[in-house]
Amino acid sequence: MIDERVREFVFPVKIKATGGAVEGENFLLKEKILQIATVEDELCKMSGKSHVILDFGKELYGGIRILTKRTYKKSKENAPVLMRLRFGESLTETCAELGEKNATNDHAVRDMTITLGSHSDMEFGNTGFRFLRIDLLSDDDAILIKSAVAVYVHRDLRPAGGFHCDDERLNEIYSVASRTCMLCMQSMLWDGIKRDKLVWMGDMHPEMMTIQCLFGYDKCIDDALDFVVAQFKLPEYINLKPSYSLWFVVVLYDWYMQNGDKNLLIKHAGYIEDLFDNLGALVD
Repeated sequence: MIDERVREFVFPVKIKATGGAVEGENFLLKEKILQIATVEDELCKMSGKSHVILDFGKELYGGIRILTKRTYKKSKENAPVLMRLRFGESLTETCAELGEKNATNDHAVRDMTITLGSHSDMEFGNTGFRFLRIDLLSDDDAILIKSAVAVYVHRDLRPAGGFHCDDERLNEIYSVASRTCMLCMQSMLWDGIKRDKLVWMGDMHPEMMTIQCLFGYDKCIDDALDFVVAQFKLPEYINLKPSYSLWFVVVLYDWYMQNGDKNLLIKHAGYIEDLFDNLGALVD
């Protein structure tokens, strides 16, 4: 199976904060060839318990790729070191402990401890984030980092529709909302990039209406409809909710009225007939 999504490497645009012994953090903002070499001059050095917080400028779905030149433990060179990564949609989230102000690791794990070694090129995480906090965890450790770039995973989409008005606040709200929907268009249409990444049929209807306006037709809707019908066989309802089986009918209807794909209707006609026979039997 081939992943048709795009993997894009995004360099941080700002250093939001540092703590402890951190040198050369602005080198992390410089776009470089993403390949470790035997000689590297522009490196960020972290020593002892220290941290740096990176800002990638906008919400992304994906993880982080860290290119490490050298790691040290006390006087021993090339010994692996432990680091903590905290992905966050806000600065507060990147600095919160689990359980603090509702910070969790539910579903898409965003707070993790990793091991890095010398001359390494490693990737971590699959979540939604704009900020990343990197902590070196031991007073005995040090690390030289060449680059820490976001691995932005997304479909290759080109909006066909848009919105603009004379209220800039409303334009900002539209921009964030449309990007949020676009980020949920992954291998299938998810209800959230930081949630359970499931196809929830009730949640899918407002997403589908948004996609109609932004992109017109997109295959992720067809794939999601096919998936839920294959997964939930009657008398079991879609997402185990009778109302969500009815939302399936509404989504299919609205999607057909936009795109006119009669084959999609024919494909699911049997399910719809069986569904209404099932529901009809529940009414006395």
